[in-house]
Amino acid sequence: MKRLSREERRRIAAEAQSNEKRADGFPKYLDSLGLDVKMFTAPKKGSMNIDIIPFQITESENPKLKRTRRPLPLGSEIGQLIVYVHKAVGPQFNDVICPNWNFGKPCPICEERARLTAKGWENLSKEEKDIARSLKPKERAVYNVIDKTDKDNPNEIKLFEFSTFCFHEPMVKSIKNHQEELDEVMVVDDLEEGWSVKCFANEETLEGGKGTFIKYGDFRFMKRDPFDESFLENAYPLDKMLVKHSYEDIKSMMFIASEEDEMEEEEEIPEIDEDLNEPETFVEDEVDEEIEEEEEVEEEVEKPKKKSRRKKAVCPFGHKIGKDYDEMDDCENCTDEMRDKCADIWEALEG
Repeated sequence: MKRLSREERRRIAAEAQSNEKRADGFPKYLDSLGLDVKMFTAPKKGSMNIDIIPFQITESENPKLKRTRRPLPLGSEIGQLIVYVHKAVGPQFNDVICPNWNFGKPCPICEERARLTAKGWENLSKEEKDIARSLKPKERAVYNVIDKTDKDNPNEIKLFEFSTFCFHEPMVKSIKNHQEELDEVMVVDDLEEGWSVKCFANEETLEGGKGTFIKYGDFRFMKRDPFDESFLENAYPLDKMLVKHSYEDIKSMMFIASEEDEMEEEEEIPEIDEDLNEPETFVEDEVDEEIEEEEEVEEEVEKPKKKSRRKKAVCPFGHKIGKDYDEMDDCENCTDEMRDKCADIWEALEG
């Protein structure tokens, strides 16, 4: 096997040591920036009671919004950062921010998965499907929160990182339901007019009984007192904390290539099938397997053919384009191109 250069070996070794130091729960794909970051640990039993504090976007390159596939404008005040992360990459088990799904840039891990799935999901062996699943980026959410149960530190801002499937998505659904009941818009992370969030831990079982995981439900929202601007100023700058690796750095993390592999590296990289590479939700690190919803996610979606530039856009799943935007389970499997069209129509309808 060909060895990496001394500089590369030392850099990766240093990263591995850094990862070991982050065993306290601090995400490996974030940089503390020298700050004394306090972590919030979600309870595995009972209730969680938090206030979500917004932070201000100051980086021009930040993860694209799931709804519009566009980055957040500078100066935005937002309560969470949704990121797509490749977990346990290479022999050092690095967690890597996906350049493709977060920033629309080439990603060697997504390209490797495209190679593997080029012959179609139904033609893959079980082993190949397992590898393909492991190469998919996982969707994570990061927040600034205040733990309302911490009576010793009632105003201490903590960093909370969790699977979107297990916390963020059920919270958003509960907010929508609550808004319909109140007939008003709720922004739980608004500095002045926010809401406290209380929810309860539920132990659920993976398909096939392979293990259990914690998912939060029974969300309750209480109008809270306003926070002053010092909380916004003291919130962790989540967009600045993202560790962004170059294409070559990620490639070197994946494996140490042999000379023979390097000679074969010239083969053409197949175009990434956006449907096959749709990120899946990820259950917490204690669970070895992801939630088995693969057959729905992995089926290739027939893309609508363009017969005319003036032809009206049609949802490939039969839903109402624009009106049903991001409301249906099928939206997770849609292509970037169709999602952008649907988002534009949705924005026009909302506006």
